[in-house]
Amino acid sequence: MGLVLPMTRDDRQITLFGKTNGNSSLRNEVLAHEHVHFLQNQQDSSRSKELQNPHQILPPERAEDPFSLYLLECAEVEARLHELVLSHYRAKRMLPQTLDTFLSMLADWDEMGAYLVQMAAYAGLTMQATGNPFAIRSAMFSGQLADVLGILKNPEMTKRFVCEVLPVMYTNLLHYYGDVSASANFAAQIARPNLYDALYGAKRPT
Repeated sequence: MGLVLPMTRDDRQITLFGKTNGNSSLRNEVLAHEHVHFLQNQQDSSRSKELQNPHQILPPERAEDPFSLYLLECAEVEARLHELVLSHYRAKRMLPQTLDTFLSMLADWDEMGAYLVQMAAYAGLTMQATGNPFAIRSAMFSGQLADVLGILKNPEMTKRFVCEVLPVMYTNLLHYYGDVSASANFAAQIARPNLYDALYGAKRPT
């Protein structure tokens, strides 16, 4: 696949492996994914890489599973959320500006939107889809983000992850994209500390 292995914050090399180089669509997907990791490194994001307190959000068998823990590392969830945000923007030519429109973006995701709406409803939250679903361009990263959200241990934890963790990650993405004002405006709508802080710590991009 690919990786960013910087020796300093100024390193700009992304390395691709194997079949990735022979498939232009996969190459573009992996490059975009690794570019987010590059931006995370460039902005010296020193939040805890690993998930803290996995038993808080995962059933016992998943809380000990290395691949599940890898997918739930902060940097990995952010990079996969980027694919969703990018695909939403390509389909609708807009980015969420409020928590409600962010939740609508998730509800419109063709692979997992209906599931997230249902889980949120079980936990007492109404998520409104717009009726215009979209697909994430990368089936691989879409499936992996779906896996992350599908393995959370109950509807309440799914609702909290969607409402407390993913919005903070979205503010981080806006910051990586260079829109510091939009990031700050969105962050102002999120009550902190919340589940994000419990899982990853409170450090934000600088």
